[in-house]
Amino acid sequence: MLQRYTDAQASCKALNLESELARLEAITSTTKVAICRNLNALYHFVTAGQSLQISFYRQVSSGGRLPENNAFDDIRTSVDSRLFPHYYQDILFGALTATDAGVTSYGPYSIFLNDVAISDRTSLFEENSLVFFRDKHKIAPGDKVPVGYRATWAERALLAAAKLHPRLTAEIPENELASLVLLNAGSIEKEDFIEAHIHGSLSLYSVEKVCGPNADTGRESVMLQAVTEYLEAANIPLELT
Repeated sequence: MLQRYTDAQASCKALNLESELARLEAITSTTKVAICRNLNALYHFVTAGQSLQISFYRQVSSGGRLPENNAFDDIRTSVDSRLFPHYYQDILFGALTATDAGVTSYGPYSIFLNDVAISDRTSLFEENSLVFFRDKHKIAPGDKVPVGYRATWAERALLAAAKLHPRLTAEIPENELASLVLLNAGSIEKEDFIEAHIHGSLSLYSVEKVCGPNADTGRESVMLQAVTEYLEAANIPLELT
């Protein structure tokens, strides 16, 4: 990954985009990890006392979730076991974001995590790992996983520079830089983001804030009110739009 970053620096220097690269790195160095969920999942996580946010595999094995009939869940195990041999069942997935939203195709409510709760157990990956394996590199069983596409928490800005420098333009606005880090395109397969891999479970104490849409009527309004009260009791901000 460091070689890719060095190449990005050289490319931007040749194109007089050094200041834009520096701004991209500055934005990414302050990014947070967000995990997106629907209101029902957020409600159960927030109101269930000592409930933990656990991995997809732990949810399935406990009977709390069923795999979905989609192209991603069909290959999930083969991809994750290649990236995390022998411990893929313990990985939670999120995304880096420089705004108040994560990858909302997974749910409209973005749960932002405290750096102190995750920084020493989180690594970053170039993009959606399922897209990376299936579409971009067409990695088959037995193939080696390409190197240079992962980073530690402290190196996340370098990974972003290595990935995103070809998209920089002169005097690119700040909001467009943020959209480079995470692009919500309305479809899980089209979203573009830097994937966060968190080892272990999360509790409410891992949460920094929650952002998402308001709910004015019906069952969702009741659920959101309960979420609001529990978050207020835990001194966790809830930002509704």
